[in-house]
Amino acid sequence: MRRTVSARRMRLLGRGAASGLLLVLAGCAEPLHVAWNDTQSIIEPVRREPQVSPPQGALTVYNERYVLYNGDVPRITRRPVDVYTVDGQLAASEKNPFGEGPLHFALSPGHYIVVTKSHGQWRQVHVDVQAERETVVAEAQLDEAPLAAASQSESTTQLALSQVCVACRHSAMLLL
Repeated sequence: MRRTVSARRMRLLGRGAASGLLLVLAGCAEPLHVAWNDTQSIIEPVRREPQVSPPQGALTVYNERYVLYNGDVPRITRRPVDVYTVDGQLAASEKNPFGEGPLHFALSPGHYIVVTKSHGQWRQVHVDVQAERETVVAEAQLDEAPLAAASQSESTTQLALSQVCVACRHSAMLLL
């Protein structure tokens, strides 16, 4: 009985330390550079009436889901999503999306770049948001989307310490 309790404590401590290190490393990665590409197809809005006030449109993103454990309790969550204007300015973001449902954004009409991770790679799609309409990005569209600039040079299996910002290296070393 005592071994089981000790093993369980060690497992929980190991998950906590690994999660803490992951947060420190992920939070200090180099910023993602996005740019509009005129040769890439644009996801157009559908005719459904979104639940937003004019003159805004709606963007709905169905991106990759995964299971996150809170102790022994599994929680379904989605990958973070960033929405950029065509000139690279961050227009909207969802960093901690919990739940199985899609992510919803109310945006001014215009063209945007949606960036999220799919199968360990940063991917981007171009979308057109129109007033009083809903643009839907399906998970399959993200799976097949072109790689974002950072993914083209980033390893898919591990984050190199050279990509961690200088200010966070000291903290990362303490956790190791």
